[in-house]
Amino acid sequence: MARGRANGIIVSGTATGKAACVEDVRIAKEAPGGHLWVSLTNIAGMPRHADGLIVGSAFQQDGVAGHPVNPARVRALIEAARVV
Repeated sequence: MARGRANGIIVSGTATGKAACVEDVRIAKEAPGGHLWVSLTNIAGMPRHADGLIVGSAFQQDGVAGHPVNPARVRALIEAARVV
C-alpha cells in the first residue's frame, strides 16, 4: 500500500448494494499498512474488522444506487451499528 500511495483498502460485495464477505474483510485487514473500509448492506460482524463503513446505496430505496434515500433504511442501519 505504501508503494502505491493508497490510504486504505475498500472491500465490497459482488455489485453495488451487495454485502462484502466477512472472510474477505478479515484477510484484507491483515494486510500491512493503511485502513480498511467496507462497502456493505449487512453490518453485523464487520466493524470489528473494518476501520470504517461505506454505505451509500444501502440508504437508498431498495438498496439501488440512484434511487432516493429511504429514511427507514437509514434508521435501521444506524440502529444496527449501535448494537455492534
